[in-house]
Amino acid sequence: MRRHHKVESFYKEINRWKEINLIGKEHVMAAKRRLLMGGVDLVKTRLKNASTAMLAVCDELDPILEKSGFFVNAPFECISLILRYGLVNKIDPEYQSIDHRHSELPISVELDANLLQSLDRSDPVRLRDLLSLVATAALLDVSAKFGLASDSLRAKKKDLIGRLGSTADIGKDTENLMHLAGHTGDHSGAYYDLVQRLLSDGWKTVENGEQTAAEAYKGVCRTLREGITDGTIRPYNSKDVIPAPMP
Repeated sequence: MRRHHKVESFYKEINRWKEINLIGKEHVMAAKRRLLMGGVDLVKTRLKNASTAMLAVCDELDPILEKSGFFVNAPFECISLILRYGLVNKIDPEYQSIDHRHSELPISVELDANLLQSLDRSDPVRLRDLLSLVATAALLDVSAKFGLASDSLRAKKKDLIGRLGSTADIGKDTENLMHLAGHTGDHSGAYYDLVQRLLSDGWKTVENGEQTAAEAYKGVCRTLREGITDGTIRPYNSKDVIPAPMP
């Protein structure tokens, strides 16, 4: 109950700030951001760079939302995303009722405060990219829920995953490498969605204490290898890939 109380209080404070700043200032709404972000502690957290990172994320994603026509058919004009600094990662958004007075959809996700604090100290750029990926994933959930444009957000998500994974030496993960004939070009959106779903499901088993992160990761790789081999998983819409002998 205490967690929800903190989040609700945060929303009330946001709305109070809006009311103070919008009295007699109708022009402010015309320049209103499409994506608003804020953070609230569920556990004691010290983040020096989070506010700067969230501002950078909004600057990065706002133009994408505008150019893609994300809000054209939406029953709201902006989205407020609250990051709850807690004990686990729960990136599936929780929705609150649309604020019709401000034409705003409030959503929230929970992130592991220890992970955020580690990145805040060691790699602020990576912290920004992580928050951008979280925000993009949340916006994609909104797009699915309300039937809104998503192609540009999917492309952004792919780019962010590449940026966040760029330091991993995948070539040394020989156990999970799979050589394929015809494996060139961009994967389909459905394939990326499948991989994301498998990873999310695997992480839930880690959170529940059912297996370690390494075991969950290996399980995802095994599912993908087996599905690609028997043809039930297709990385591309327009062509097939064929398992090839190891060189």
